[in-house]
Amino acid sequence: MTNEKAHPAVISFSVVSTVVTGLLLFFYMWGCAADRHREIYHLPREKYQGFFGSYTEPAEVSFFDLDAPIILGLLIVLLVYPIIHVFIGRGVSAITQALCVQVSRVFNLTGEEYDLGKWNIEGKMIAGAVYPLTILLIPFLIIALVFGTLYRAVWDA
Repeated sequence: MTNEKAHPAVISFSVVSTVVTGLLLFFYMWGCAADRHREIYHLPREKYQGFFGSYTEPAEVSFFDLDAPIILGLLIVLLVYPIIHVFIGRGVSAITQALCVQVSRVFNLTGEEYDLGKWNIEGKMIAGAVYPLTILLIPFLIIALVFGTLYRAVWDA
């Protein structure tokens, strides 16, 4: 294995996507915690008078209105998830690359531009950093692998 170095732009992209994913998870969980807080404390919907008429919205719940264990849990998620994200992304990237190698073998894809399993360090890093999107490829690669294997079995018989 060569000692490859990733381009600084790819490293920056990986860090930014990890932080953004962590923030999205944090805000999603905060919204779920706020909904739970409204249900537990039976907060009424608030009525507003707008330009086109009146409308209602759920009662506003600030971060510090939540219970202390919930706040602590959200802060732990905010701090720990970026570390976990790296390991999950690395696993998803390895699985996806292994499936790409198998698909390339089944379909006899040869040559530099056709080999799906030949990833450089930057490709692995990007695939791992955006693993919530990369994981969507896995079912399609499995389907391609199954149908390719069946096709070869039919025509090799």
